[in-house]
Amino acid sequence: MTVMRNLFIPIFCVAWVTLVSPAQAQWICNITDSANFGQSSGSYWYTALSCKGNNAIAASDVDTLGGYYLAFFVSRDGGHSWSSGNQGLPAPTWDHRPIITTIDQIDSLNIIAFGDSDLLVRTTDAGASWQVLTSPTNHIIEGISFSDPMHGILVAADTAHGTYITTNGGADWRMAPFTRDYGWQCHDYGNGMYRIFTYGSGIVYTTKDGWNTIDSTGPIISDSPAPQYVYASCSFGGGDTMLAYGNRYSLRGNPYPCIARTTDGGKRWVSVYDDTSSFFRSGWVSALSDINRDTIIAGVGGSFPNIVLWSSDNGETWRYDTLIFHDSNYPGAGGNWGIGLNSEGELLGAYTLSSSLALAPALIIGQHEVAGVSSNIGLYLYAKLFPNPATTSLTLTNAFGGNTIHLFDILGREVLNGKVPSSGALTLNVSSLPRGVYVAIMEHGNTMLPLGKIILTSE
Repeated sequence: MTVMRNLFIPIFCVAWVTLVSPAQAQWICNITDSANFGQSSGSYWYTALSCKGNNAIAASDVDTLGGYYLAFFVSRDGGHSWSSGNQGLPAPTWDHRPIITTIDQIDSLNIIAFGDSDLLVRTTDAGASWQVLTSPTNHIIEGISFSDPMHGILVAADTAHGTYITTNGGADWRMAPFTRDYGWQCHDYGNGMYRIFTYGSGIVYTTKDGWNTIDSTGPIISDSPAPQYVYASCSFGGGDTMLAYGNRYSLRGNPYPCIARTTDGGKRWVSVYDDTSSFFRSGWVSALSDINRDTIIAGVGGSFPNIVLWSSDNGETWRYDTLIFHDSNYPGAGGNWGIGLNSEGELLGAYTLSSSLALAPALIIGQHEVAGVSSNIGLYLYAKLFPNPATTSLTLTNAFGGNTIHLFDILGREVLNGKVPSSGALTLNVSSLPRGVYVAIMEHGNTMLPLGKIILTSE
């Protein structure tokens, strides 16, 4: 039996949700992982996922009675089934336990992955076995990209000199004659062309002749200090197309998801998603699927775990969709650690969730449903829970009859619940609860839908 890691991921958002229009589509999802680590008890959580066509791979952090190690799961059928070769790498001897955060699928056999340290691993047999490579730096690796199994680029954090090139598959690296600040993502286009994307501002450095000459761009957004945009990540497409993503902070300090797009190598960026509707209220774009196709999916971290963003025009316009789960006793997704689309257009996701709500790590697969959107979800999206702050009572309106509202304290303990009557309105007496911060969750079938943060005050 697998025991879930004791993780608590608090949900921070306001206490009522209003949208201009309900979601027009949804992803009907199922759990597909088959984590079996050969231990009578233990814990695990997913930390990365990559999907190229129907070849998918997920990384997991495993802590069992037999020790700690890193595990990889591979799928060759678009995420419908998963298998593992060796059970991963034994516990490294770093000061803190590193995890795999990014996976680069070079081709069907060669895959390289790295973590939140100088951890660097590679497989040449499609994930059946893994080897630790010697990192060229003792700084944290932030980006890596290979144009073919032999040629690649690596960038390290917290150093202006942390750009390295390999021509023998990562066995040896040489430092590039180039200095930059906050290099974060990189891409090897082949034939001596490389790009580096800088954290936060999004300045792009490009060389087309193996670092003999270098072109640089300005930042993506120049209207600082408010609102402050933090483009923490970048996905590189074919030619000069790139998508940068992360979050912006409002004057009140809340993060909002944002995505920017360029088709000329970073000289001119267009903001293609900025949560001006304030729907997410506390969130960020955490991952993108392969951007070399018309349909792109974005994983969202923060207050709305059952939501993904998606584009059907190569990232020019974006909308949000809802994740709906068929699996019994599975409340839904949260903590997105990687997302992708297989060859059939099905959504793949790696999620690690809050154990305070009895949730589990999961690899999911979902099919897109354009028509017949559940009116229950639409009603949830329009649900209101007020007042906030509250003193003696909370009133829920525009909900769906038969659903149950749960109130949790900041330690994840349920302190109050109530079933919504057919009228769609429910009043909860909170006068006896200690003053403080609570989280409201709507139970809709097998799905837990977050309603937001509630503050109880004495006045």
